[in-house]
Amino acid sequence: MRRFTRLLLTLALGLFVAVGANAADIIPTACTTQNFAAANGDVFYDTGGPFGNYLNSGCTTTTTLSGGISGVLFTQWAIFATADWLKIYDGPSTASPLIVDGQGNDIDNLAELITFYGDDFVVASSGSLTFQFWATTVTNLAGYAATVLISDCEITCADDITVGVDPGQCGAEVDFPAPTTEGNCASIVTAFSENFNGCALPAGWSVDVVYTCNPSPCGNTDILPCGQSLFSFTCLDGFTFSGPANPDFDGCIAVISDDDAGFAFWGEGHIISPEIDVSGLGGVLQLEMDYTWDELSSEVRFDGWDGATWNTEFTLGPPDIASNIEIAFNGYTNSDFKFRVVHDDTGGSFAWGYGFDNLELNYASDENAIFTNDYNGGTDASDFYPVGETCVEFTTY
Repeated sequence: MRRFTRLLLTLALGLFVAVGANAADIIPTACTTQNFAAANGDVFYDTGGPFGNYLNSGCTTTTTLSGGISGVLFTQWAIFATADWLKIYDGPSTASPLIVDGQGNDIDNLAELITFYGDDFVVASSGSLTFQFWATTVTNLAGYAATVLISDCEITCADDITVGVDPGQCGAEVDFPAPTTEGNCASIVTAFSENFNGCALPAGWSVDVVYTCNPSPCGNTDILPCGQSLFSFTCLDGFTFSGPANPDFDGCIAVISDDDAGFAFWGEGHIISPEIDVSGLGGVLQLEMDYTWDELSSEVRFDGWDGATWNTEFTLGPPDIASNIEIAFNGYTNSDFKFRVVHDDTGGSFAWGYGFDNLELNYASDENAIFTNDYNGGTDASDFYPVGETCVEFTTY
């Protein structure tokens, strides 16, 4: 009788950052060396903070995030890499192993970080990360933002499984027990989603403008077919302003095009979600979308409605990019929550625009963790396995 062996290997945690409303902004002082004891959900920024470009400091700023962190999830990386750079070391100092070399690899944006490192989540195998950031005195961009993750989730898999196989058989059906968890192993649940494939303003959504005219009239601010106005929901995948297209677009997308509004339009275009009851979701939300952006002196903001006022949670700065973005909306517990995407041409510049698709608003549930595996892609790894040793990786989400 030949032996059929089933071997269980590594388990990887999902990267949703479940935090409360007191998460802090970590903003280093330019030209210094600092150490911050980071907490779960803290957001680490460059020297310009969340609402501005990094400073033209002409020096190196070294920052260590300690406190037993699991790693950081980058939501923005916009660095003028031919002159400025960011290096990341796996440990408490620049003597630790260099794991991301933004200088040697000219990493300009988030897509290039993922190409070089393989992910937008940078792992701290020793419980700390050190960031070495050089900025010249002549160039600056929006910089970087990264959310700190500290996980106390412990995952235990079953013992290795060995199944006997009769001669002449090429494999066997294996009944595989699910892993077990202990600690904070939240499941990630989608509370709201929209793919815009109705090719029109979806039910419950709205648009708005804040503008001045130079000269009057103020250009085209209605919802019209693609390329004819500030707002459109008929532009198809493959759409681009002049920069990169996003390969993950599927069908129609939502577009704010300052260019198509006309030269006379100065101001902001808003696309606003329907009201979403988040009162029972624990105040921990994450908005995710695919996007393309040609900035040309504009900015994109993501605002949340707390029942009384709009609050800016993140500002996207240059350069032009097609990517995926994840934005934390923490502390919202109102039954009439909504979010808006704001394209601001920042003072009347003839700016291009922002297009987005595949939008999800997720939250961390206190239900048991949900697993997927890389063998059959399902939650249950029980399946037919070939003769020999098979390794399966489970991931929580």
